[in-house]
Amino acid sequence: MGGFVDAVLGFPAVIFTVLLVPVVLYWATVLAGALDVDLLGDIGGEGPDVGLDPDADAAVDGGDGALSGWWQALGLAGVPVTIVASLVVLFGWLVALVATAAADVWDVAAVVRLLGGLVTIVVAAAAGALAASVVARPLGRVFATTQAESRTAFVGRTCIVRTAEVTATFGQAEAADPSGATVLVPVRVARQDGRAGVPSLRRDDEALIFDYDPAAEVFLVCPVDDALGAGADGLP
Repeated sequence: MGGFVDAVLGFPAVIFTVLLVPVVLYWATVLAGALDVDLLGDIGGEGPDVGLDPDADAAVDGGDGALSGWWQALGLAGVPVTIVASLVVLFGWLVALVATAAADVWDVAAVVRLLGGLVTIVVAAAAGALAASVVARPLGRVFATTQAESRTAFVGRTCIVRTAEVTATFGQAEAADPSGATVLVPVRVARQDGRAGVPSLRRDDEALIFDYDPAAEVFLVCPVDDALGAGADGLP
């Protein structure tokens, strides 16, 4: 056990160990429903927040062309940055951990360890990126949003809440686009009289998408029962 701890805290593995801490904390909050999986969106113009807005797509293509091309080359279009970054850190940490453990076993000189550690960091990051592309590539279809003729293509459809709750400032749900593909979309409940509505939608609840807020780039939802009983109101 002591040898494992020494390897985890040894150079160069410690670099990725430090990065792994916020990754673990982030996914803990995602599992608790406090944060969205696609908190940072995606690169390549096919994520749930970008694919619905052609203007946003153009901005991404123009401002981050090289990065977007690299992202596409790895087959990661549509995969949230948070997932890819987490996998890169995880696989990079594993590679660096093996290298650090080997350096401990062979008891290499400090200078060699330093130079070798710097090379290992680069190699581990590259290996992590390649491994992440293999693992995350199948997830692209899950998170990709097909190009609908308009944002209103989702309006009138039902969705399933995937976060702990949906409020006026937070929420995400799974919905089917016109082609039948299942995608994740940002959802909110409407504010009432200028105040945030009381959260009435919880994880796995079925909701009705009744409007789209172009300013916030989110869909407005309400419980299906409310919609059937009294109809849904738009933004105040």
